[in-house]
Amino acid sequence: MSNSIRHHINGAEIHDTGVNLSVHIPIIYSFNWSITLQACQTNRSKKFKQYSWRWDKSDLNYYYQCTDQKLRAIGIPRFCDRRDLNCKLSCHLDAINMYYENIVAALHCAASTAVRKVPCLSRKPFWNEELDRLKQDSVFWHNMWVDAGRPSSGVLQHIRLSCKAKYKLAIRNAYLSYEYLISDEMCSHFLNKRIPEFWKSWNAKFRKSVSKKININGHVSDEDIANEFAVHFEKVFHSSDNEVAYNEYLHKRGECMINDDLQSSYECYDKVCVELIDKCLQK
Repeated sequence: MSNSIRHHINGAEIHDTGVNLSVHIPIIYSFNWSITLQACQTNRSKKFKQYSWRWDKSDLNYYYQCTDQKLRAIGIPRFCDRRDLNCKLSCHLDAINMYYENIVAALHCAASTAVRKVPCLSRKPFWNEELDRLKQDSVFWHNMWVDAGRPSSGVLQHIRLSCKAKYKLAIRNAYLSYEYLISDEMCSHFLNKRIPEFWKSWNAKFRKSVSKKININGHVSDEDIANEFAVHFEKVFHSSDNEVAYNEYLHKRGECMINDDLQSSYECYDKVCVELIDKCLQK
């Protein structure tokens, strides 16, 4: 840390909660600085994030209170008490649609207030309830150990280290089981020639969202980059329609067809399959 900012430190705190399994524990510093934020205008479009509702981590009683409050504020159409099921008035149909949309909006607003949301990609795919239980045990005994004065030996220290080791080992085993399952699934799709399912499993395991700014010869937009690629491709691409290449292909193809029962220096294939591609790659 630079000596010029050392005198601006108000305090420091070791952030040790028991959740971090690493031996490197973060330190939180607070400074007496006044920071002003300036809005930075960029042309980069923001990607829409998808969130999942964590009902298991939320207070359901508080959600019920919010729904009761929101739904009571919705007015019921006056004609809803009628028993005319064959009513086709457009004003009544519009009122029913509006009533339905208000109910959905009220439930969504209550959920946004009381239910926790996390990004869909933030959760580990191999996580399960057993890991949650081991995590809670590890954090609980870590807090007990901290409240007892962080003893370096004794029963609390032994239980804390044991729970931490079980939690760490369970995470490793769950991750390896998930990786083996995906690998076996990909292998099964490949051997049975289920190509679409194979690529779905491949993308689920290896695809990564790249948010890096792409710059190709000074072009950053998708349209300019596509045009630049088209210009470059036109310069380096040589058409196979020229007479020399075409005659060479016909000569090789004719030799394969005439010398079907004889040994030829060329092999002709009518169908391209996965085994043929793998054979060519191994040559």
